[in-house]
Amino acid sequence: MEFMQSDSEVKNLLELERSVLSSILLDSSSLESIEDILQEGDFYEPLHATIYKAFTHLNMDNNPIDIYFLKKELNKLLPNHKIDDSVLMNIFSQSPVVPLSDYAKLIKRYSMKRSIAKLSSELGSKVQDSSLEASDILEYAERQLYTLAVGDTTTLSEFSTPQDSYETILKSLVRAKERSGVTGVDTGFYYLNKITTGFNPGELIIIGARPAMGKTSFLLSLALNMIEKGNEVAIFSLEMPSEQLILRAISIISGVPLQVLRAGTLDDEQNVKFQMALTKLESQKLFISEKSNVNIANVRSSLRRLKMQNPNLSICFIDYLQLMEGDSKLQKVDMIGEISRNLKLLSKELNMPIVVLSQLNRSLEGRDDKRPMLSDLRDSGAIEQDADVIIFLYRDDIYKEREFNAKRKKLEEAGKKEKLEQFIKKPIEDAELIVAKNRNGEVETVYVEFIKQLTLFKDKPRKDYIEHPEGTFSIDDGSLEVEI
Repeated sequence: MEFMQSDSEVKNLLELERSVLSSILLDSSSLESIEDILQEGDFYEPLHATIYKAFTHLNMDNNPIDIYFLKKELNKLLPNHKIDDSVLMNIFSQSPVVPLSDYAKLIKRYSMKRSIAKLSSELGSKVQDSSLEASDILEYAERQLYTLAVGDTTTLSEFSTPQDSYETILKSLVRAKERSGVTGVDTGFYYLNKITTGFNPGELIIIGARPAMGKTSFLLSLALNMIEKGNEVAIFSLEMPSEQLILRAISIISGVPLQVLRAGTLDDEQNVKFQMALTKLESQKLFISEKSNVNIANVRSSLRRLKMQNPNLSICFIDYLQLMEGDSKLQKVDMIGEISRNLKLLSKELNMPIVVLSQLNRSLEGRDDKRPMLSDLRDSGAIEQDADVIIFLYRDDIYKEREFNAKRKKLEEAGKKEKLEQFIKKPIEDAELIVAKNRNGEVETVYVEFIKQLTLFKDKPRKDYIEHPEGTFSIDDGSLEVEI
């Protein structure tokens, strides 16, 4: 189904495309003003699309955009097709237009309408296909509409060449240099950034821990670090109401203990801090969904809409994986595997990192060393396969306190008066971020602190670390030396 109906409409559009190309040839600097608006696939005439692609390649390689270099580039792009000079003269004799961005947007609108008309025709055919479920057609329609809404920057082919990736790689290298090696979303944890280069677009990051380790607190600590740096953050809270998350966030930002906030026993100074934290939080782009009974289709649909409404959305958190619903006909292991695969695909589609919390198997409780390993991931080995980064959260004091309480109870039940060395609860506990899988880097352990009153994870002071010339780190506490 073709959107263009009349010859006059096609003629006007071709003139518009020629004017835009003529404007770029006249003033090469104008190309930068429309590169985010137009892709080569937006042009109606294939030759115009190829010329635009040649312009972008010349600009990338810092070559002049003129007839001489254009011909050389066209010979590379169309080696079996010689373009007559008169054809080029006809294109570039068209009058330039100002401002160029306005005319580029017109071409984009026509391109969008053609794509919508094509999609409409495809959906009509799919509706007639009795083998397809309505949910499958809806998912296809949502995915295609999302691509249209945010702009598809891929080439017309499903395959890409190293040259196609050159610009993206170059920008990534420049970004990494400007941000001290961080290419993705800054986690706010210095040594975690060193290992992972931040949480990067298209990555699926799994954060696993046993109950009571503070998974949700760590999620919120990450999220607040990120919005503090200007990132827009989405959270699917499947376990905790949004009000509780916000209350925790206010406690972290204000420094007012969470228990004080819950009890409502704030003094005047704490009340001022509370109001300031609330005002600060209201100004940030933090989006929370607290729906329960959520499946991958719900997450995909909601996140696509949110991304369309907020193109700068940087990252998504899901709390937590085992609470998501899947195909009831599948075994639990297969269902979790299906969910993790779809989350990985969604992270690539939206070009943003997706961070998912996950429960760990109870079996690790029987080990002497209870630090988690990849085999402890609950329900599915597919999680390990799909994830780009897997981080385990571990607090040793949790187990030390449990062991002390169990020993005391056992002595009391036996009627023994044996004196135990008292377990002292610390307001700030040591915690470990065990990076057990890192597809694009090393697997290491990062040592952080957990401030219990605020349920906040934060970096250990830098003085506790020694950075060695070869780039490794170790803790210097007089007794423990662990290379990380």
